Amino acid sequence: MRVLFLIALCFTMTFPAHADPKPWQFGWGSEHFKDQDFQPYSHDAKTPHTARWQTDGWDPSDWADDRGSYAGVLADFYRGGIITDRSMDDGIPVLEVGEAFFTLSDQDKRRVAMFVDHLFGITRHKENGLFRIVDQRHAQIIGVFTRHGLQLQ
Repeated sequence: MRVLFLIALCFTMTFPAHADPKPWQFGWGSEHFKDQDFQPYSHDAKTPHTARWQTDGWDPSDWADDRGSYAGVLADFYRGGIITDRSMDDGIPVLEVGEAFFTLSDQDKRRVAMFVDHLFGITRHKENGLFRIVDQRHAQIIGVFTRHGLQLQ
């Protein structure tokens, strides 16, 4: 009798663990699953970020409008340690970035580079215009920005 009871108990205890809707009054009703069309922020794992950001809708003038001027935004980048210096190396513009640059999301890193390009017109004035992005701490090139976008190593 005990064996039969234990077998019955095992079957009834594991049955509610199934992930499908429960067929009785204590289970999830069908209305529970209505309008649950969650999509993560990245949407899917197959679309590259650069392609996803093409329809971002953001423009460098958005930051300038919020801050009051382009110079104000650039000053904030310096004050925050995002940008530490700008220079030229063999005729190629160089943007030196600080530690705060690495704490930004990939999308915001791209936006900072787009803002600098928009402000100085580096890719607009030359057919193959680009600027290097250099890590201040190690003095190494970590990427480039071209008219095609930001490419970080």
